[in-house]
Amino acid sequence: TRDFWRELAAALELADQAVVMDVCGDREDPIPGIDGATVANAVAPGKAVVSYVPGWDDAAPLSSSLMLPVLVKATAPFSAFWVLPTITRKGGTSCSSAFCEGIHPMKAVFRAFLLLVGIAMVGGGVAAYAIASRGLSTRVAPSAIETSIALMMRRFATPSAARGAVNPVAATPEVLDEALAHFADHCASCHANDGSGTTEMGRSFYPPAPDMRAGRTQQLSDGELFSIIEHGIRLTGMPAWGTGTPEGERGSWGLVHFIRKLPSLTPDDIARMETMNPKSPQAFREEEEARRFLAGDDAPAQPAPLPPHKHE
Repeated sequence: TRDFWRELAAALELADQAVVMDVCGDREDPIPGIDGATVANAVAPGKAVVSYVPGWDDAAPLSSSLMLPVLVKATAPFSAFWVLPTITRKGGTSCSSAFCEGIHPMKAVFRAFLLLVGIAMVGGGVAAYAIASRGLSTRVAPSAIETSIALMMRRFATPSAARGAVNPVAATPEVLDEALAHFADHCASCHANDGSGTTEMGRSFYPPAPDMRAGRTQQLSDGELFSIIEHGIRLTGMPAWGTGTPEGERGSWGLVHFIRKLPSLTPDDIARMETMNPKSPQAFREEEEARRFLAGDDAPAQPAPLPPHKHE
């Protein structure tokens, strides 16, 4: 305010009424030739009604009589001023009082409340109609509104501190190989080996499993991906895989690296993952019997135990 008192006077022109005082003696010394009167007099004629008073004793009753509701403190050469927004009367003229003719603050609040209630009722009616006409089948694609709400809730579900977390695990070949095997065994049943989500189970969820190669997933921060893997997402098919152990968290950070690699997976990567996908005992038995038959071995096949993973 020492350097921009002219700008402050121009800003006061946007108000309806204002009260300007001189400097508070316990804050700064006044600048010779620049005081509250200087600012008040700098307001262009025909703009705001600006009143100048020397100090608090005169400002308090004046502001009370004018019913100025907003207090804004400033530094030298003037200590404080109040600003009252312009209120429009019925008929188009303006008045400075919140209780001017035809307008009452409580009526305005009540009208706003009724408007919000009306919007909520309309939204509830639309939702009820959608449920009655479409049912609650997960085979139906989510609407645009549901998708927007789900994406917003997914972001809110991630703590703000976690969004900026940096991946502490280096993306070494060993880490990526381990993550590939983990994804093939634990995640591909819903997300598919390539991350597209085009599996029988993934398409049946509501919302369906996303295409993790696309921007909506790839644009998430490493911290957001880690949080989703560790803690899951409520009201979806995404479970919480975290075990609360350092080893489990290392595995989740490795999966974050692998998710970043999904858009560039090669056919060889997919072929490797297909050998690691979980199989039912019947499927395993059929494949093993076919292999043994071709090899000339008639011994019955036994399912092999699954390798352990970091989230188990």
